[in-house]
Amino acid sequence: MNKRAFHSMMLKLAFKLNPQGKAEVKAEAHFSAEKPSWDSFVKNLKSTNFRKAILGAEQADPKLKKYVKNFGGYVASKDELARIKSGSSGKTYIIKDLHSGRWGCNCGDWQYIHSVQGGDCKHIKSVKKSKMVKAAMLNVMARGFTGMARVQKQREKGIQAKQTVKAFNAPR
Repeated sequence: MNKRAFHSMMLKLAFKLNPQGKAEVKAEAHFSAEKPSWDSFVKNLKSTNFRKAILGAEQADPKLKKYVKNFGGYVASKDELARIKSGSSGKTYIIKDLHSGRWGCNCGDWQYIHSVQGGDCKHIKSVKKSKMVKAAMLNVMARGFTGMARVQKQREKGIQAKQTVKAFNAPR
């Protein structure tokens, strides 16, 4: 067995024993890379363990930590409040509830500026001004209250939460 294969096998074994270790390795790889891949960084933000690894890393500056907390929360959130179609580009922007008292948007302005500095992009402002906001908040609140009760009941029966979410989101 060559050195590379042995190292790969040991990493797989370590990840099975400690799943959080995989996220820590990815975070360390990002910080130690000469030219880090920001595309893979954003994809990794879906993982709670990866976000925790970045937030706990000594190399992460306060601005990166805010970005990870806010935009990572956006990437991980499934609570979509509204969709706004741009008049000029035709692109659809998705507004989500971050469960931290903030809303997030997938536009570049919110992702790179407002997620770190605070405030809202023009898409979030337009949703807040419109009547869509009450319907969106009622939808999130209804999913939160009834959804949590269903998840708890299913967990008590020993059924995985993923099955509960699929059943809850299925059309009725």
